[in-house]
Amino acid sequence: MAGTTNKQAGEVAPVLIGGFSHEQPATEEIQALVDSVKCDFLKQSGANATKFVALSYQSQVVAGTNYRIKVDIGGDCYLLEIFCPLPHTRNKPELTRYEKEETCKDVCHS
Repeated sequence: MAGTTNKQAGEVAPVLIGGFSHEQPATEEIQALVDSVKCDFLKQSGANATKFVALSYQSQVVAGTNYRIKVDIGGDCYLLEIFCPLPHTRNKPELTRYEKEETCKDVCHS
C-alpha cells in the first residue's frame, strides 16, 4: 500500500521535508542562541530564572532557521521557539514563542 511503512520497534520515524528535525541534545551553539534571547524571554514571560540551561532542541530550515529549544530555568521548563534569519540580513535571533512544559525531564537522555 502506498504511503505506509513497516516501522520496527525502536526505529525513529523519518523527518518530513520542511519539518522539524528529531530532538537532539543541546550543544554549546544552542546554549549561546538561548542566552541571546534570555532577556527577551524574562521580560515577556515574567518568569524567575535561577538558571537558564538548554537541554534539547529541534531545528527547521526555512528562510533562516527555526529552533524549538527545551530550557531548564531552575524548577520549571520552557519550550522556546527562536527564529535565526539568514546571515546576509544581519538581523539577530528572535524569540518568537514560548510555552511552559509540564516537566523538565530531558527527553534525549531519558
